[in-house]
Amino acid sequence: MCPAILLAVFLVAACNQNDNISPTTQEQLIEAIDKATVNPIKLQGELSDMFAFGSKYTDLQRENMLGNIVGNVIQWELPVYEVTLSGDVYKVQTKGSMRVGDVGTDLIPATIYITPRSDSDRRLMETLKTDDMISFKGVVSTIILRSYIVVEPAILINNDNH
Repeated sequence: MCPAILLAVFLVAACNQNDNISPTTQEQLIEAIDKATVNPIKLQGELSDMFAFGSKYTDLQRENMLGNIVGNVIQWELPVYEVTLSGDVYKVQTKGSMRVGDVGTDLIPATIYITPRSDSDRRLMETLKTDDMISFKGVVSTIILRSYIVVEPAILINNDNH
């Protein structure tokens, strides 16, 4: 099945589960994300530990976790590694850890597809640098090869100029 179709199915399921919304356009999808109830799971901790290479978790436990997170709306703040633009969607790759000196947390890197909702969002996306923190809300579409999480679609949060 096409990834875009899978995403739409996951988003509709997540929105229906949370708020009884059936989005059909990109604008409605973004609005549905904005209004959707957030799954409280954090990338730091068990989720990152579970999908890390050399993890002691079993494939069954990872499959169960996938079932609990894929298609759900999450809200995270992660460190930026790279930003690219394709059409009107920004692809943000995040770092695999958050560190200050020798202290930090290992993470699964994420690829986030952010749709800007305003010129302010676009300006913010254009100014991001490696190690800047980005706050976003979006739908977990998959975890690929236990290596990284894909969040698509997503929106910026805490950007006061929408």
